[in-house]
Amino acid sequence: VRCLLGGLAIVRLLLERMWLLLALLVSIQCVLTVVWSRRRTRQSAHVAWIGFVVSIGLLLVNTMVATPRAKIVQLCHDLADMVDKGDIPGIGSHLAADFIAEDLDKREFLDRARETLKRYRVDDPYLYGFDVTFPSAETGVATFGSLARVREQESILEKLVIRWRLTFRIEGDVWSVTGVE
Repeated sequence: VRCLLGGLAIVRLLLERMWLLLALLVSIQCVLTVVWSRRRTRQSAHVAWIGFVVSIGLLLVNTMVATPRAKIVQLCHDLADMVDKGDIPGIGSHLAADFIAEDLDKREFLDRARETLKRYRVDDPYLYGFDVTFPSAETGVATFGSLARVREQESILEKLVIRWRLTFRIEGDVWSVTGVE
């Protein structure tokens, strides 16, 4: 189990945390450069150049590959942006046909969201504390918090904090929301 968890941490570092990866690679490259500058050997120069090339390769992989977890987190951020803009059709395009939220199907949920966003304006939603799990290869669950300022027509409500649990299903290469709690 410890090895598996370490492997997951390495995958998350390599593919989901660019700034942390960049800091690690710069630190390693600095050490390799110092070793080369003190030894000035052909071998230390090769090691420093190999380190540089590998670092560039890892950064390229980091920008080109999106893990399922990263795709789900990005979808949650995209949905929050759509709520901020009042883009109900955009939200609907990311909901599965069999979507359910409490006792509302997809159409009822979108109708209620449309009416709610006519009455209230959600500004600057901030999502945090993501915990994404995968009960199966085709399904995912994201639990996270959101913080947003909510305005009613004439008054500004304080920041609203909500804890969310969204369920997802992948079809092809696209994740869609199947439920909201």
